[in-house]
Amino acid sequence: MPFVMTSPGFSERQVYINTINKSASMAYCSVVGTNASMTVSTVPVRCGRSPRVGETWVVEKNQSGSWVFTAILATQDAITVPPVVFGANEPKLQSDYVGQRYVSLSQPNGATMWESVASNSDHWRVVRGETDWVEGTPTVGSGVTIGNASFKRIDSRVIMLITGLSSGSSGTASVGIPDGFLMVSKPLIPSFLSVFSDSGVVVGSAKVTSDKSVNITLTKAGAFVVRDEWTTTSDWPSLS
Repeated sequence: MPFVMTSPGFSERQVYINTINKSASMAYCSVVGTNASMTVSTVPVRCGRSPRVGETWVVEKNQSGSWVFTAILATQDAITVPPVVFGANEPKLQSDYVGQRYVSLSQPNGATMWESVASNSDHWRVVRGETDWVEGTPTVGSGVTIGNASFKRIDSRVIMLITGLSSGSSGTASVGIPDGFLMVSKPLIPSFLSVFSDSGVVVGSAKVTSDKSVNITLTKAGAFVVRDEWTTTSDWPSLS
C-alpha cells in the first residue's frame, strides 16, 4: 500500500528503515525521495512502539537536536517488495525479523517461498508453492469402487479430485486426506460435497466427517467424479 508523501519541514524527514543495531539503539535509514541516508535513535519513540526493518516512518529533530521516530507511514506488510533471501534448499538460517522472505532455488516438495514467523528464529512457514498430485488412501465400504483419489496443494489452497468412482446401485466409501492437505479451515463439520455424473446430475454426496477423511455415499448406479477445494493452515507436506 503506497503512502502519501507530505512536504517535510526542515526538522522532519520520511525514512525507510534498512537495518537496526539493537545494542546501539540506532536505525540506519534511507531518506525517502533522495539518495541520502541517515542514522536515527530508536529511543525514544513517540508513537508507542519500536520501529522495524522494512517500515517507513516520519522522523523529527527533538529539542536536543537528535533525530527520533515520531509516526509510522507504512508497515512491513505494506512494502511492495520486501527484502528476500535466496538459498539452495529449505531455510536453515535464523531470520532477521518477522515476515522475512526466503526463496529456495531447488523448490523441495514444490515449496518455493518461506516466511519467518519470529525474529532471530529458525522457524519458517511455506507461503508459496505447488505440489504434484498426491494420492489419498481410499477405503471401499460396500457397493462402491474408487479408481484414484488425488490431492494437490497450491500455496494454502487444496484441490481434491476423486475419479473412477462407480457403483452398481448405491453404496459407500471413504478417502483419507494426507497430512499437509487437511481441511482444518472448514469450521463446520460435517460438510457435504455433491457427487456429479458426467451430465452434471447430482447422484450422491461426499460427507466430510473430520479434518482427515471424506466419506462418500452414492444413491445411483454409474461412474462419477468428486472435485472440491478448500484452504488449509497445515504445515507444508513432506513428500520425500
